[in-house]
Amino acid sequence: NQPNILKHDKLANIAGDEHPFPTGWHGTQISVLIEGNWSAGVGASYKWKVLRYMRRLAVITPYAEFTFRYTDAEVPKNNIKIKYRRRTDIMPVKPREVKHHPSSIDLLVINDLLRQAANTKHKTLKAFLCNFFSDIKPSAAETLIEELGPKFSSDMSIEDIDKPRVQHLMMHLSARDWAPPSGDALSPAGIYNLYLGIMKELKPDMIATHAEPADVYPGHAFIVEAAVSLGGKTVPPGITTYRFANRIPLLFEAGSDVITKTAQEIKWANYKINRKEDKIGVFVSLVSTKIPFKGTNKEFISDEIPAIKDAVRNALQRCCVQLKAKVARKKQAQMHKERKSNLVKYVPNVANSIFTVLQQIAADPESQALAKRPRVDGATEGDASHASSLSSEKLLQDVLSGTVTSSTLRQKLNVHIDQYDALETMQYTAASGRMDMANLKDHDVFVSATGPLPRSMLLRADMSGYAVTLLEALRQEP
Repeated sequence: NQPNILKHDKLANIAGDEHPFPTGWHGTQISVLIEGNWSAGVGASYKWKVLRYMRRLAVITPYAEFTFRYTDAEVPKNNIKIKYRRRTDIMPVKPREVKHHPSSIDLLVINDLLRQAANTKHKTLKAFLCNFFSDIKPSAAETLIEELGPKFSSDMSIEDIDKPRVQHLMMHLSARDWAPPSGDALSPAGIYNLYLGIMKELKPDMIATHAEPADVYPGHAFIVEAAVSLGGKTVPPGITTYRFANRIPLLFEAGSDVITKTAQEIKWANYKINRKEDKIGVFVSLVSTKIPFKGTNKEFISDEIPAIKDAVRNALQRCCVQLKAKVARKKQAQMHKERKSNLVKYVPNVANSIFTVLQQIAADPESQALAKRPRVDGATEGDASHASSLSSEKLLQDVLSGTVTSSTLRQKLNVHIDQYDALETMQYTAASGRMDMANLKDHDVFVSATGPLPRSMLLRADMSGYAVTLLEALRQEP
């Protein structure tokens, strides 16, 4: 795989107009030129597959910036240039070099390790086991050698291990119960980067992410990262899967992949998600020292590994649980918005009806007497009953004089609706985790003359609660 280098330049990282990069740069730049069919004949679909691959690559690598160009030598108007901008400077965790896990080896690996050990000072079987495998300490090596039988000893030379002994050693290492390997050798993208990539390219309404802890299947560590999105302009209705293996997008044989099969098995209705009408994006990234591809083309991940399938299912379900709460809060907010809209729609009719009744009471002396509240015996001028009676009389006088009009009533009703809307908004915000309800008393959203409005009164669709509170407020105004 030795490349044929045509030109090799070393550029200084200096800002300035004379520099190829005027603002300066840091990092690695790679340019690739590919010649091939783009939209002619059978290759007409290649265009969209290439663009789909580039976009999915931008999702999983928001820390990278790259530009895609297509140049048509015959029809310049068909030229394409797409720039995928960087969204973050946070890089994935660098993988660490680790030793082979004892349960992950095969004949090819163990023979290669024996050849490497022959060129080191670790030429005995015990030294070989302790220095070329993880999780094998001297005491564990002694126990293992005893279990191998009389043909093995701690101080035997690795040069004396013939093919039958190599096969026996390999089978014994694979069958033994070892501690699972760590995920230090893996470099997942990170759920933060996954979130940013999805938001940058698809712009959905909601996103939930989850990363499973490192797990193992026959000696190979793996990590599953998942995200589920709802909405997005370019996402079609239904379930759309975005599959990644070691941060490489997978496009083909999606129906046979463990990710697609697991996504189809999720009971979306349990999470208030309609799998046919909602725009559901399922993103799963699997990183491992050995991806269990099915077939030599490496186009899809096998569904025959229970540990991987369980990890994918659990990660998606964790995302769905998060979305369920978000969807419920969004529907509640939508219902509140519609309820306010319905109340505001009837404000003019209710205000006109109340004003008509007040005009009739003010014009008829007998109605005025009936409308007055009975005075409690022994009440003085400072009592509430006396003040209420006086305020009722003043209200009727204001109606006759034109101080209180239908417009005044509409204004008062709208004020009370806005107060209730402010209270509901604060409670919705608190339920979303952005505000502490303990501080609700610090927000004075009520007019001091009326005090807090009872919730039961505000929920009546016939507006009777608003009418009663409105009259009380008008009585108390100076």
